[in-house]
Amino acid sequence: ALSCLDKPAGTRLLFSMGRNICSNANRIVREMRGEWLWLLGDDHVFHPDILMRLLEHDVDVVVPVCLMRQHPFPPVLYAGEGDDGSHIPLDMTELSPEGLHTVHAAGGAGMLVKRHVFDAIEPPWFEYGQADGGRIGEDLNIGRKIREAGFTIHADLGTPIGHISTIAVWPK
Repeated sequence: ALSCLDKPAGTRLLFSMGRNICSNANRIVREMRGEWLWLLGDDHVFHPDILMRLLEHDVDVVVPVCLMRQHPFPPVLYAGEGDDGSHIPLDMTELSPEGLHTVHAAGGAGMLVKRHVFDAIEPPWFEYGQADGGRIGEDLNIGRKIREAGFTIHADLGTPIGHISTIAVWPK
């Protein structure tokens, strides 16, 4: 799949093997040599032009629409946090599928981040976090760190990324 990916000339793909997502992602950030980091797991499927489409926005942080692997497969995009620290799902019914929309948090699948965002955050960049509702994943925790560093997370609702489950799940 990555061999079919449309990408800018000079793009370097880094892979990290191992079960510890946080260690893998932190190592890749430390080894970054370019302007962008595109986070992608091994359980995603995507259109070959997705990276070029995300790069066109030229914002600090942009995510595609990715669905959770569990039924009813909601988008991993959030409008805010509840009093208990739980994430409030983004209501996409009123939003245009074109252009960018600001989100409070998003899953990390396909997240494209400029280098200076990581420079503004104290390492470790990726780690599990805590909220009143319990432990949060590394992707929602990096989103919190991004917001605290003063950056905005944008979602491109017209750019889907699939999540492999017992079936491949795509936003429409």
